[in-house]
Amino acid sequence: MFKQLFWLVVRYFHIKTNDRANTAILLAQAPIIAGLLALILGELELSVLFFMTISAIWFGTNNAAKEIVGELPIYRRERMFNLRIMPYLLSKIIVLTFFSALQVAIFVGIIYTLVGSDALRMGSYWAHSGMMLLLAFSATLLGLFISANVSSTEKVMTIIPIVLIPQIILAGVITTIPEKSAVEYASYTMFSRWGTQGFVYIQDSLRSYMATNPLCPDELTYNTLKGVDFLNLPNSIGLPEKLSSNLWAIGLIDFVLFIGIFWALRRKDSL
Repeated sequence: MFKQLFWLVVRYFHIKTNDRANTAILLAQAPIIAGLLALILGELELSVLFFMTISAIWFGTNNAAKEIVGELPIYRRERMFNLRIMPYLLSKIIVLTFFSALQVAIFVGIIYTLVGSDALRMGSYWAHSGMMLLLAFSATLLGLFISANVSSTEKVMTIIPIVLIPQIILAGVITTIPEKSAVEYASYTMFSRWGTQGFVYIQDSLRSYMATNPLCPDELTYNTLKGVDFLNLPNSIGLPEKLSSNLWAIGLIDFVLFIGIFWALRRKDSL
């Protein structure tokens, strides 16, 4: 298994890097989107954290959504020989997460440098990078799940908007989510909900390290990032209001997606 994993990672990495034009476009997404955010939203506010979440979900999903279905004939041929599903799946995750990490490093670096003021800045480059990378990794699993369950790359382009638009609507940022409704329960399955809330927890927990301005104390009231209340997210399931609950929720969704990808690949053996 580990020998297969090693050579599959090497082969897949060479495939990605040899396609220089596509790799350049992939990496260029991060500075373009982050640059637009810095240009339009000069101050650090909830919308910046929300767009960081959505960008991470876009990076991971877009990078992975065509990767299995695009090489389905090769997968089936190698599967008939001696290819194991687990190293094949892990090789995709490892390489795609590597490229997502590059995107995240560039993206957060631009936001950290250009967005905010002396009164309110991003608290920690590494903490926000870690959260964004977790979301990009999770979205990679989402993209692979889509790719493993469709029969053509054309269907991928049809499904991606259906998957990503609810991430925007059900995050609880652009509109209030009704309590104890089907919409609320649907929001529990959204990376955007847990991700935005996670960013807010990180930023809020680090505010004591920010620079203070004694002449203008009102600038540090932190109303723009006073997280959970501003998100309009109900807490009817009784989760504690701390970052760990968000990480557990994201991890649970990741586990379900991983099992779903594995099952979809196993099912292709009988087709």
